[in-house]
Amino acid sequence: MNRVNLQGLDGDGTAYSTDNGYGLYLIEGPSSDNIDALERDPCQSVDLDCDGEPEAPIYLTLAPGSPTLSEIGATPADILMTDSEYMPIIWAQAGDLGLVSGDIIDALCINDHADGVYAIGDQVLFSLAPGSPTLSAILAGPADLLRPSPPMVFYSAEALRLSDSDDVDALVCAKAMTFQDVFLQLPPFTIERSRISITSS
Repeated sequence: MNRVNLQGLDGDGTAYSTDNGYGLYLIEGPSSDNIDALERDPCQSVDLDCDGEPEAPIYLTLAPGSPTLSEIGATPADILMTDSEYMPIIWAQAGDLGLVSGDIIDALCINDHADGVYAIGDQVLFSLAPGSPTLSAILAGPADLLRPSPPMVFYSAEALRLSDSDDVDALVCAKAMTFQDVFLQLPPFTIERSRISITSS
């Protein structure tokens, strides 16, 4: 490692000095948006040539208190979509995912069928932050990975070799042959890797 970092994404797209990452049309300033979950590294999914100009939308969620949420009428349980042409819009509403008021999505994997609309056939995997009402309603925890509509545990904390008290707050999913690698970030900044057999559904 040469200890040189390159900025790939920028909240509002305004360049500072040598930082000129791809803008997400988010709010930066005294009251800034806080990205709570981002669907994969753009260079692995939407910007394959890694030139800072994604060829496909970016999916994310925002933490409670992020000003863009009120600006677009969204919640921390809505999945947002953005690209270089427009401000974030709601890709999947909380209700469509089977989530309720007070839920917070804090880790996210998506396989969209490229039409930009959440619909049957789109694959979504996520975790919810501690205290989210849906967790207690379905007897799940913040270390379980869920599927929506209705929310249910898809990968349990035990299957991921995690403690029930862990909080998964970042997630990357990559399919390979008959296995799925799931990369997790557990606060504070510990990276865990689990390999799990895929079952068709």
